[in-house]
Amino acid sequence: MKASLERDQIGQTLEGLGVKVLQDETVKEALESLRYKRPDLVITSLELGDAQGAEAVEKLRNDVSGVLLPLMVIAGAADTVAKVRLFELGVDEVLSGEISQEELSARVKMMLKRYRKLGAVLPDAESVDRKKITFLQGWSADASETLNPESSVESRLGYTYEKAREHFGCAPGAEIEHLEDLATRMCLERKFFDRIHLCPQCSHCAINFREISPTTKSPDISRVDMLHHFKCGHVAPIRDFISGLDYVCPKCGAQMRHIGVDYERLGEVYVDNETGETFNEPDTDCVCLACGFVTDPDHLLQRNVYTYTISERGLLAAETGYLYEVSLDAVLMDHDLQIYNPSYIQRQLVIELERARRYKRHLSLALVRLDQYESFLEQYGEKSKQYLTQVAETIKSNTRASDLIARHERNSIIMVFPETDLEGARSACEKLRNEVLKLKSPRPDVQLTISCGVSTFPEKAKDEQALLKSAAACFAKSQAMGGNVVVVAGMAGAGTPAS
Repeated sequence: MKASLERDQIGQTLEGLGVKVLQDETVKEALESLRYKRPDLVITSLELGDAQGAEAVEKLRNDVSGVLLPLMVIAGAADTVAKVRLFELGVDEVLSGEISQEELSARVKMMLKRYRKLGAVLPDAESVDRKKITFLQGWSADASETLNPESSVESRLGYTYEKAREHFGCAPGAEIEHLEDLATRMCLERKFFDRIHLCPQCSHCAINFREISPTTKSPDISRVDMLHHFKCGHVAPIRDFISGLDYVCPKCGAQMRHIGVDYERLGEVYVDNETGETFNEPDTDCVCLACGFVTDPDHLLQRNVYTYTISERGLLAAETGYLYEVSLDAVLMDHDLQIYNPSYIQRQLVIELERARRYKRHLSLALVRLDQYESFLEQYGEKSKQYLTQVAETIKSNTRASDLIARHERNSIIMVFPETDLEGARSACEKLRNEVLKLKSPRPDVQLTISCGVSTFPEKAKDEQALLKSAAACFAKSQAMGGNVVVVAGMAGAGTPAS
């Protein structure tokens, strides 16, 4: 049987869901509690049309501690106008009339599930995210402080942030992942400090750069002076001519007394001490002192090291106790790289298309995807970030400031080329495809490529939907051809799939 729920019944229902219930008598007490207790959900009971109740809701939503909290109001008799007013003030759910405990339970579960999907991280005292919040809270006491890296032989990355390491209780260098997570969530601001080289096998910074023989790859080489004996024409390292205190030609046995008369110095060369082979320039390889992996310098990973300062978002997280995830859209809104989120590009595409239509100009569009993207991420995980950053930088360096670049789907990019015909867009994508092939891969046995589908207005499409559809069809064809190819509307694919 249904019945209006009193406070005790509401508490019992929530406790039945395994929820810890905190109760406050006044709005002031509730707002104070929010700053320190950080609940997952706020429920308030009031009569619809109650001016004081509406004022309380407004205060909650205007307070930094409650601006993003899920908020439910349990009210008396239904009143559409008053309900609308509460929704306008920011209430998420209004329950009115006769309410059963079952209905309340279902609504609470739904609200919590929805808000967690939105990315609000509401950690308990033992979680890693809770430690990040307390770290920000300690930092907020002196918001002007800069966190600087310190060199450390114990860190796999060669640097450590001692204050952060002590707080998170981790090995030197491991705290960097926590700092980078906070930077990704826009709670910290980064400034370049250094760039380090890492082993592609184990990601350790202990790398020994060695000069080696081009033929035998042995590091047992020496740099020596070469002598030329005029009489017999013999050329050899100076050490081969030394006999006691004199120079004696090892070929003809003649004593060489005077430089410029009997012999001349030819300068320095390298010699392989195992084979005696000489060469002008050695090759270079790298040995990881942590795991023993040997590789070419071009195949080393690179990672930037930063100094950190706390941002306005970080101060907000410290104040409210909430650590919100940054959506992929927000991460991709990078104004330096001119890579935007899908909602932005959808709006801008309409504007650019209308401009092209009005002034009778071309507008081309390309869909671009990194081939083998999922398998690369699965195999190399975090190491892939460096490669993806290189790709983003390559896109920027090979497009104009007027071109628009955005994420299209999770693993593809959309590029809009204003005032560019089909051939111009094809040429731009072909250039990009070739530039990506030149990028250093984290591993020598991994080769990533891109595929592109290109279409243009007005020849191949009359509106934005048709333009996207046409480019998508070309993109699908590029995938069917095996990738590493540019396919344009109405033409055969350009480029040759990698062997």
